[in-house]
Amino acid sequence: MSKNVLLKGLTAGVVAFFLGWLIYGVLLKGCMEGECSEAMKGMMRAESDMIWWALIASNLLFGYMIALYGTAQGASGWMDWAKKSALIGAVYSLAYGLSGYAMMDMMSLQGFLTDAAITAVMAACMGAAASFVGNEE
Repeated sequence: MSKNVLLKGLTAGVVAFFLGWLIYGVLLKGCMEGECSEAMKGMMRAESDMIWWALIASNLLFGYMIALYGTAQGASGWMDWAKKSALIGAVYSLAYGLSGYAMMDMMSLQGFLTDAAITAVMAACMGAAASFVGNEE
């Protein structure tokens, strides 16, 4: 694990945290809530009850995944980082979402597909940001 990957992962994780808040918490809050099942709505925590360390850790781990993938794929330049990151973000989200759709009453299929598209956009932004820090390896 290189210092470069850690720096890129930290940067991407911070971008994920703030984009997640902006996209899910502000811009699409009502849209995503409309796709959730009644059972899922009952499980959602109020912002004041969220477990912040876990939310921060999940964003940092997502950022680290983006940094590892982009570095392993030899991404160079912000556009290449954005494309590769969007791909892995969409694949990750679809794998988790389709599994959830198959086994749990959480969200409609449209909700999971919307989430995958949002995750791909977020991942692209994360990768682009990561490209600007550290060295290309």
